[in-house]
Amino acid sequence: MDNDRIEVLLGGIGCSVPPGTKWQGFLRVEGFSPDFDVPVVLTRGSEPGPIAVVIGGIHGGEHNSIEGPRRVACDLDPTKLKGLVAIVPVANRAAFHARSHNGSPPDGQNLARLFPGSPDGTALERVAYAISSKLLQHADAVLELHGADALEVIIPHVYVPEHQPGPGVSGQRPWTEWDLADMYCIEVIAATPHRDPGSPVNVSASAGIPSILAEAGSGDLDEHAIRIHYRGITNVLRRMGILAGLPLIDQPARRRVRYSRVQSPRSGFFYPKARVGQPIEKDQVLGEVTDYFGHERDLIRAPVSGVVGFIKKTMATNEGNGLFSIATDLKD
Repeated sequence: MDNDRIEVLLGGIGCSVPPGTKWQGFLRVEGFSPDFDVPVVLTRGSEPGPIAVVIGGIHGGEHNSIEGPRRVACDLDPTKLKGLVAIVPVANRAAFHARSHNGSPPDGQNLARLFPGSPDGTALERVAYAISSKLLQHADAVLELHGADALEVIIPHVYVPEHQPGPGVSGQRPWTEWDLADMYCIEVIAATPHRDPGSPVNVSASAGIPSILAEAGSGDLDEHAIRIHYRGITNVLRRMGILAGLPLIDQPARRRVRYSRVQSPRSGFFYPKARVGQPIEKDQVLGEVTDYFGHERDLIRAPVSGVVGFIKKTMATNEGNGLFSIATDLKD
């Protein structure tokens, strides 16, 4: 049965990948330049097994979420696998080559908000549709990878979507999204009941597919962050039985948290006073936003007690921009 499902996936892409072999090529994005086609590496094991889909580079400036899966794709040996691993190292080539993050050319859209996409939409809506229709809908697990860009600082964390699959969806598998999050070996795991519905992880979770979103690293290439993603991906593949052996768990402690977002009250200049990883108390001053002349000031206070998990480090801010996220431990 797993071989039948793999053949359906390959037929949708239009390629032949015999058992025990690897294929690399592009998902065609119809109606637009080949510059928007999505690179993918398919590694098919010698034996039947589950299908894992790994998506990196949704945002063009998050380089560690691109390099980590690229290295895994290069290193996987198809003769030592069961099932199929589909890895997209950089989903958003337009943003990557424009050195952009969210405002991707040519239409300024954010690919992370466009899934499952549309076959008749904008360029990036069609990119999302190609990934959703040709890969995500066939998966037994989906990993969506991110990290900080050049204007952000974060602590590594894993988002777990907390919503029920849609009506009539069953798709039970012998692992859950919490299993996958534990396997990623990141200490902070954040439950996300209100994550944006247009992200790959939420589209997949709504279809009953165990899915997680993992973030690690800064805007620069960071070997530590790359190793986090590399180990996380391969651990998940071991948990699924695609790779042989036990997951490499070297950090058994996990903190389950909820993130609270702190937004900018005005456009102007942003001056942070807190740092990532700093424990803070409710109402503690995290920073300030001023007008262009420094006369009007808004103190930014913590809405809850917890740990600073994210800071926007650019001086320029617009009203409504996210400035901080505060991680609060979930009570058992």
